[in-house]
Amino acid sequence: MRRAALLMAVMTSAALAAAGVAAPAALASGPSPGTAATPLIAVVTQTRTSVNGELLVKQGSLTAAWSREHGGVAQAAVATDPVHGPLIAAVTASGELLVKQGRLNAPWNHEHSGIYAVAVATDPVHGPLIVAVTTKGVLLAKDGSLSAAWTTEYGGGLNEVPAQFAAASDAVHGPLIGLITGAASCWSRRAAWPRPGTTSTAELTRSPWPATPGTAR
Repeated sequence: MRRAALLMAVMTSAALAAAGVAAPAALASGPSPGTAATPLIAVVTQTRTSVNGELLVKQGSLTAAWSREHGGVAQAAVATDPVHGPLIAAVTASGELLVKQGRLNAPWNHEHSGIYAVAVATDPVHGPLIVAVTTKGVLLAKDGSLSAAWTTEYGGGLNEVPAQFAAASDAVHGPLIGLITGAASCWSRRAAWPRPGTTSTAELTRSPWPATPGTAR
């Protein structure tokens, strides 16, 4: 029996991630004013005997044909914008992060090894945003192109418990990253990214969760 984890994105910017129990939270934004929403839909199939499955993607309409993108996928994320086209990321069963952009049949780019989960976003001005947590609990991000340098955003041991994190981007404000650590604290960041290879000067903003679930922050 097969199950499927569903991922969807519409123009202009979105970040969606789905997989098993420990998949990161997802954040998505709708289309910008004056742009037509073009759906990008992905599923990761699963069987009873394996959590790793086939990554299938369709684009353009709900009735479009499915395109098989990769096998042995543990988790995936998709986003799209009208300038850069679809952005597809896959974490393989062995922890390799693969990303492609522009079209469904574009070649895969190997982005990183030892990855636990990924979230992505993209917008017409800033381009792709890729956010990943390593198996050692380090939160990494890159922005602008698939070949951009990785920036370490947080290294506080996210692997103590299943981490939740999300990514989004828009043409006005740029990239946005949020995470919940194992210490039940919520962090977010929104600022212009440094040039590749330079040090970030932006600060993370922390919003502690209340001690009692269900109460207001």
